[in-house]
Parts: sequence; C-alpha cells; structure tokens
Amino acid sequence: MWNLTSGEPVGEPITGHTGPVRAIATAVVDGQPVVVTGSDDHTVRVWDLVTRQQLGSPLTGHTAAVCSVATTVTTGQPLAVTGSSDKTVRVWNLATGEEISPPGVSHHRWVRAVATATIKGKPVTVTGSWNGSIRIRDLNTNRETGTHPSGRYGVSVQQIATVTVGGQPVAITSGNDWDETVKLWDVTTGQQVGELPTDGVQALTATTVKGRPIAVTARHASR
Repeated sequence: MWNLTSGEPVGEPITGHTGPVRAIATAVVDGQPVVVTGSDDHTVRVWDLVTRQQLGSPLTGHTAAVCSVATTVTTGQPLAVTGSSDKTVRVWNLATGEEISPPGVSHHRWVRAVATATIKGKPVTVTGSWNGSIRIRDLNTNRETGTHPSGRYGVSVQQIATVTVGGQPVAITSGNDWDETVKLWDVTTGQQVGELPTDGVQALTATTVKGRPIAVTARHASR
C-alpha cells in the first residue's frame, strides 16, 4: 500500500499468497475498503485495507494461475470477476465469498484480462484471452451474450479496461506484440471504433477526468 500524497509506503507488504500475485483490484465490502488479489497459487483472496488482515478463507475453484481480477457492484452486491490460465471466468460475491454462477469455460486459451461494463442497463464482463479473442458475458449468469469484438485472433490480449465514451461503453485493449496498437471497441456492437497512436503497451487503465474519458498506458522505456 502506498500513500499517494507523500509517495511513501504504508506499513509492511501484505502477505499470505504462496505464489506470485498476478492481479489486484479494490472494492468496498460492508462499508470497508478491501483489496482483491489473484495468484499463481490458484486462489483469490480478499484483504481488509484498514486492518491489513485477510477476510475469510481464500476463494477457491480455479485450477491454475489467476491472471486477472476486476470488481464491480450489482444490485448492491460487491462482486469480483476473475480470469485464469485454466481457461475459465468466475464471478464471486465478495460479501459471502461464494460464486454467483457456474464458471464460464468458453475460452480456448488462458483468460489474460477482465473488465466490467454495462450494456443497456445490464452488467457484463469483457474478457480477453491468450489466443486474441474478446468475449462479452452477462455478469449475472456468466454466459456469453453473443456479441463479441472481431479481428483480434492471433494476438494475445494483454490488458483490457473499460470506460464510457459518448454514453456508450468502450473497451480498450492492448496485445503482447510490440507492433500491436491500443484498440478501442464498442462493447454494445462488438465493432472496433478506433485506436490510440501507441504500441508495445504493457499496462493500461481508463477513467473519467472532469467528464472526459481518459486512457492511461505504460510501455517499455526503450520503445
């Protein structure tokens, strides 16, 4: 944990996973700020950021490394979506520690990235895999919606972030190819709607600043 005002670390690192931590996201559970982590030890863990203690038992079900985590709130319930190299997507109720639906198993390769969005009032997940596919799933049922961005196969999806642009949900993706540009997709139609003039992006996120949708990207310094 870091103090963003001073740039200094807050306390000692939080430990407990028995393998490398590959994914992290924040949430609020019962009014308390928490962090949700995914690891090579196949588990998802929830930590109280005030006490720095793990909340409950590890969330188990994945049979390989947990590569990605996203959080959201639906009908008042805090949820986490996790993607794994076991080719599944799982959705967890963070208040109870239980899965809210059967795991999604449609991906043919590792699920490398996950994000959440809303299509016409319905919450969805946007997931990207090692083989380059992007899938849209109903968050409540964890089933595919039938609308998927096309043209990605062959280039691994490294990162996904979502943001609202002009009232529409947009997914921003990067690949693991140095020549792959950052692409923008309309989540509702599955069509590519643009790209950003940068390549070799290793990490990205998106937010809104003073009403304007903003993407933040990071790439290798030598590129």
